[in-house]
Amino acid sequence: MSSSETSHEQVVFRDWLRRGQLTGCAFAAHFAASEEGLLFYELFDSAVDPAAVADFLDEAGQSGRVGVLLGVNLRGDDETASFLGALSSHPRWEISADPQLARDGREVGVRSTWTTSEGLRTDAMGFAPSAFMPVSRRAPYLALAAWTGGHANAQLERPKHGEVGMGDAPPPRDVDYEKSMDLTHRWSKRVREPSEIGHKLLRRLSFRLDKAAVERSFPTLLGGL
Repeated sequence: MSSSETSHEQVVFRDWLRRGQLTGCAFAAHFAASEEGLLFYELFDSAVDPAAVADFLDEAGQSGRVGVLLGVNLRGDDETASFLGALSSHPRWEISADPQLARDGREVGVRSTWTTSEGLRTDAMGFAPSAFMPVSRRAPYLALAAWTGGHANAQLERPKHGEVGMGDAPPPRDVDYEKSMDLTHRWSKRVREPSEIGHKLLRRLSFRLDKAAVERSFPTLLGGL
């Protein structure tokens, strides 16, 4: 549920994001440090209300903040798969398995694409305390974050037609954009595993899940594979 009160889990997640050398992203650190950068919706089990989540994501975009679905009690890939299955029932979500996002046959790479109130497509970015996830996404809690506003970053030279992403969010005030870009390039190389997929593909990735868990808890996701 969405709440104006700041929970312990939100504080911990923000603190983790602020350590840009762990996530490989200086901009994520800036957003986490800004009180106006993130808007949270807490999930206590995998049986989410897709309509309520849709309202929250619209609210986040209209307020100019990155929307974060924070799974404070979601544990393991079975519950993550069930959560994604629940989201997929909403017509503005497209949850798909993308073979390019998996490293081997034991895992399923998931892409979670949301259509904003303006009709723009945006890929949501997932986080989880799981060895299946990229090192830069191994957060203390499961989370799914998305920028659901418009092309609001004046520093972005060539925004994509019909699409938005995290790079379209307006940087917090007083942020040195060029310095933050340089730090992001350096930090992301440092945390990147040699076997990891390319950074352009990583932008599409929401979660990598144990294939056996997907077969149990969201089997229809595998229909296209």
